[in-house]
Amino acid sequence: MGRFNGRRKGHLYIIFMISALLFFAQGKGLKAQDTEADQYRKAALEYMNTGTYGEAITLLNKYTGMRPRDPEGYNLLALCYERRSEFEKAIVTIRKAIKLDTDNTTYRENHERIRKTFHDILYKQIEGYQREIAIDPSNPFNYLEVGKSYRWLEEWALAESWYDKYLAMDDKAAPDEIIRLCIILTETKNFTKGERWLKIYVERYPDDWRLWSRLGWFSIWLGKYKQAEKAFEQALSYKPYFKEAEEGLDHARRKAYVFEYYGDEPRPQKEYAIDKYYRMLRKNPGNDDIRFKLIDELVKEKRLEEAYQQLQALKKKYEGKKRFDELWEYVTSFREKYYREKIESATAKLDENPLDRDALKVVAQNYEYLGEYDAALELLDNYFAEVPDETDKSLLYLYARLLAWYKDFGTAIDIVDRLLEIDPNSIDYQLFRAQLSVWDTRDFDIARGYLENVYKKKPNNLSVLLTYSSLEMNEKNYEEAQRYLDLAKQIDPINTDVVKQQSNLEFRRARAEDERLFEVLQEGRLLVQDGKYSEALPFYEEYLDNAEPNNLIIKEYGDIHFRAGNYEQALSIYNSLLAEEFNSEVALQRGQLYFTLEKPEEAITDYKRVVQDDPENFKNRLYLTDAYVKAKKYGYAEDQLDTLDNLDLDSAQVAEVELRRSWIPPSGLEAVLTQFPSSVRLGPSGAFYTDDLGFLFYNYGSVMELGLTSWLSLGVSLYRTHLGSDSDSRDFTTFKGQLFIRFTPELIAGAGTGNINSLGYAAQTETDAFIRFERKKKFSIQGTWFSSHGGMLLYSPYLVNSTFKAEYYRLHGEYLHPKKIKVSGYFQYLKIFENDATYGTNEGNQFQLRIGREFLDEIWFGYEYYYSNFRFDSDLYYSPIGFEAHHLWGEYVTEVEKEYKFSLFGKIGYVPESSFIIKEVLAQGTYFILPRLSATASLGAGSTSRDDTSYNSVSGSLTISWMVY
Repeated sequence: MGRFNGRRKGHLYIIFMISALLFFAQGKGLKAQDTEADQYRKAALEYMNTGTYGEAITLLNKYTGMRPRDPEGYNLLALCYERRSEFEKAIVTIRKAIKLDTDNTTYRENHERIRKTFHDILYKQIEGYQREIAIDPSNPFNYLEVGKSYRWLEEWALAESWYDKYLAMDDKAAPDEIIRLCIILTETKNFTKGERWLKIYVERYPDDWRLWSRLGWFSIWLGKYKQAEKAFEQALSYKPYFKEAEEGLDHARRKAYVFEYYGDEPRPQKEYAIDKYYRMLRKNPGNDDIRFKLIDELVKEKRLEEAYQQLQALKKKYEGKKRFDELWEYVTSFREKYYREKIESATAKLDENPLDRDALKVVAQNYEYLGEYDAALELLDNYFAEVPDETDKSLLYLYARLLAWYKDFGTAIDIVDRLLEIDPNSIDYQLFRAQLSVWDTRDFDIARGYLENVYKKKPNNLSVLLTYSSLEMNEKNYEEAQRYLDLAKQIDPINTDVVKQQSNLEFRRARAEDERLFEVLQEGRLLVQDGKYSEALPFYEEYLDNAEPNNLIIKEYGDIHFRAGNYEQALSIYNSLLAEEFNSEVALQRGQLYFTLEKPEEAITDYKRVVQDDPENFKNRLYLTDAYVKAKKYGYAEDQLDTLDNLDLDSAQVAEVELRRSWIPPSGLEAVLTQFPSSVRLGPSGAFYTDDLGFLFYNYGSVMELGLTSWLSLGVSLYRTHLGSDSDSRDFTTFKGQLFIRFTPELIAGAGTGNINSLGYAAQTETDAFIRFERKKKFSIQGTWFSSHGGMLLYSPYLVNSTFKAEYYRLHGEYLHPKKIKVSGYFQYLKIFENDATYGTNEGNQFQLRIGREFLDEIWFGYEYYYSNFRFDSDLYYSPIGFEAHHLWGEYVTEVEKEYKFSLFGKIGYVPESSFIIKEVLAQGTYFILPRLSATASLGAGSTSRDDTSYNSVSGSLTISWMVY
C-alpha cells in the first residue's frame, strides 16, 4: 500500500511510461509531423524576411498547433503581431513563450519592448480621449476607450473605475463590453458587482451563452452553487460543448462522474414499491408520474443518491414547477443534512480513534455523496499512511472510487487490480476496472475482456451499456457505440448520463469526420508542396464540400487555382471573399492575379488598398510600383520608389528599388538621347507562286526597321520581284520607306511609300497603310490599304507587261470565344485602273466568313463561305461575277513556347454554279533559332474553279526575323 501514499510519484511514473510507449509506437508518425512542422517554420521565416507577416502568421499557427510546447513558435508569432501593430495579440503570445521557457532572456526582452511600445501608445490614447472628454463630457464612447486602455495597461482598479463611468452613461452597452468588464472584475475580485451586471445582461440577451457562463463562474466564487448550476445549464442549452460552461457545471455540481446506477441489486421474492416503480420505468421511461412516486419511496428509505439522480432526470423539464421545486428543495436539503449528520457523528469517533475503519468508511462515503472528494481523500491518505497493508475490500473500493472522481485514474487502477487479485470474480470490480480503462483511455483489451464477462451476466445494466458504448467510441467504432447506447436508451432514455453520452457520441463522430477531412486537406497540401497543383484541387474540393466554411482554406483553394493557371476560378474565389469583407492578404493575391492577366489598372486598385492597410510593408509597395510600370504610369511608379527611400532599407532592398528605377524609361529629350535606337530589326524574306496557266511569281529582299522610341519606328525595304509567263517575263525593283506607330501594346499603325522600277518602263508608286488592334488569343481586327502595280496584285500571266495600277481596301478580323469557338473573316474591295478606255476602272468585292470549334485538343473543324463579284469580267485577270463557294475546313495547331509553332490547314469546298470541288492545303511553321532570331516558312497548294475550268496553284514563302538590338 506504500504506493498509494505517494500518488505524485505514481503519477510521474505512469506519465513517463505512457510517454515512452507513445514515443516508440508513434516514432514514424512524429518524425513525419516534425518534418512538416519544420517546413511550416522555415516558410514562415522566409515570409517574415520579406515582410509578409500575414502569411507568416498563418504558417506559425499551424506550427504551434503541431508543436505546442516549443516556445520559439510563440516568440515568432509575437514578432509578427508586433510588426503588424497588433500589440494585444503580441503581448498574449510572447507570454506563452515565456511561460514555456522562463529563463530565456530574449523572450523577456521582446516582451519588455512590445509592452513598452504598446503602453506608450495606450498612454497617448488615454490623453487624447481625456481631451475629448474635456471638450464633450457627454459622449460615453470616450470613457469606454479610456477603460479599455487601462485594461491593457493592467491597471485594473482604474479600468474598473472608467468602466463604471461608461456604464452609468450608456444603458445600451453591448454584451462584449460586459465580458471585458468581467475580466477586469475578476482581477479586482469584485465578484458581487460582476454578478449584478451579469444578471441584468442575461435578461437583455438571454441567448448569449458567454454571459450565462460568466454568471455561473461569478456565482461559484460567491458560493451560490445552485445559481451557478442553472447559469451553466442555460449556457450549454444555447452552446453545447462550450468547454468553459462544461467545466463550470461539473464544478458547480461538485462531481465529475456518476458511479452507479439503480436496479443492480437482485430483487427479493416480495416486490417492494421501489422495485415495482423501477420495473414500470424500464417499460415506460417517459412516465414522469411514476418517477415522482419512485423518488418519494427512495426518500422514505433514505436512498438519497438514487432519489437525487432521479430528480436530475426530471430537472430540465420540471424546474420552476411547484411539485418539482418543493421536492428538489426537500431532497437536496434533507440529503445535505443527512450526510452532514452522519459525517459529524463518524468524525467524533475518528477523533477518538483515527484508525477506526468503520467510522472512516462512513465519513469518506458521505463526503463522496456530497462531492467533497478532497476532504475524503485527505482522510484516506492519512489512514493508508498508517495502515499501508490494509486489505479491507470495501475500504479499498471506496478509496479507488474517490481517486477516480479526483481523476487519479492510474492509482485507482492499481488499487482495483489488487482487489481483483483478492476477488477475481467480483462483477463490481470487473466493471469498475473497465470503466477506469475507458476514462483513462488505456488498456482497452483488458477493459473489453471484463466488459464481455459482465455483459453476459448483466445485459440490461445501464453502467455496463454506457461503458461499452464509451469503449467502442474511444476505438472509433461509432456504429457499435450507438448500438450499445440505443440499448441503454431502452432502459432509461432521459437519464442524464444517457443524454450526455449521446451528445458525446455525436460530437466524437463530428470530430472524427473533421479529422478525416483534415487528413484529406493535408494530402492536398502535400501535393501543393510538390508543385502538383491540379492534382491537389480535388482534395481541397472534398474538404470544402463537407467542412464548415473557412475563409482561410477558401483563399488557399483560390491560390492553388492561381498556381495551376485556372485564373478565372481563382478570380471568382477572391471576388467572393472580398465581397464578404476586406482582407489584405486576399486583396494582395487578387492584385497579383490581375497583374498576371495583364490587367495592371485592376492590380493597382488592389495594391493601393493593401499598401494603405500596411504602409510600412516594403514588398507590397514594390508590387504597386510594378503595376504602375506595367500600366505605363511611370510618374506614379517614381513616386512610390521615392516613398521607399524614406524607409530603413537593407542592401538587398536598395538593390530592388534601383532595379525598378531602371525599368522606368526616361522622358522628353533624355528619352530620345538615351534610348536611340530603341530597337533594330532585319527581316529578309522570299516568296513564290506558280499555276497551271504558266504564270510565275517570285520575289526576295529585306526590310530593316529602326526604333526611334518605344512607340515610334522607321523602316526601309528593298525587294526584287519577277513576273513571268510562257511568252514574257519582267523584273521589278521596289524600294519603300515606312513609318510605324505603337499607340499601346495592343494598337499599332503603319504606312509606307516608294517606287517600283522596271527596265524600259516609267517608274510607278507603291503605297500601303494599316492599323491593327490585337489581344493575343482573344481578338484581333486590321484594316489595310495597298496600291501597286496591277500584275503584283492580280497574279495573271497577261499582266506581265502591263502598266496599269491596282489597289485594295481590306478589313480582316478574328475572335476566339472562351468555349473554344473561333470566328474569322475578311471583306476586300479592289479597284483596277485599266488602260483600256472601253471599260475603264474595274471594281470588285471579295468576302469570306469562317466559323469553327476546337473538337479535339489542338484540332479545329468548321465551315467557310466565300463570295466574289466584279463590275465586269476582264480577259486579262480573274474577275468573276457572282462567284460563291462553300467549304468544310480543318486545322491542326500546336505551339511550344520558345521553341516552335506549327499549323496544318486544309479545306474542301463546293461551287454550286459549276458543281466543282475545291481543295486546298497549307502548312506553316515558325522555329525560334535563338531568343531574338526566328524563321517562318509556308508551303501550300490548291485546286479551284476559274471560268468553269480547273485551276491549280502552288505557293510558298520563307521569312527570317532577326531582332539585332
